[in-house]
Amino acid sequence: SECPSSTHYDDLSVIDELEMIPSYSSDPRNVERLIERHAYQDYQRLGLGSVAMTGLRGGRSEPFRISTVNSNYLLSRSYPGLLVVPQSVSDESIRKFSRCNRQNRFPVITWRHPKTRALLLRASGFHSRSLMGMLRPHN
Repeated sequence: SECPSSTHYDDLSVIDELEMIPSYSSDPRNVERLIERHAYQDYQRLGLGSVAMTGLRGGRSEPFRISTVNSNYLLSRSYPGLLVVPQSVSDESIRKFSRCNRQNRFPVITWRHPKTRALLLRASGFHSRSLMGMLRPHN
């Protein structure tokens, strides 16, 4: 199914149309600062991947990677700059499907159990029209 057009966003997910056109290029200095934070060290401690400084997908030996797609906080202001995602998902795909979630908060991995390797993910709900909007007649 398609993501809704901008006219169908609900009140909780108001998106400025100008934010849909930003430059997502990652500034290497900004990425270096993010890597020095404790969150990145925790990701590595949990075995959740590493950052490929070139912005391309890293080695295939790890099931996850740490993406810099949000390093400038332009994709989602409420998400950290570094995000754990599956190795097989490109940053371009993330940009496209994040628009289907409120505030662009697509599912990301936040924690992995050390023994069972179960994952904890966080995300927001999908965009949906309210019940009243569905019941109103459309012109």
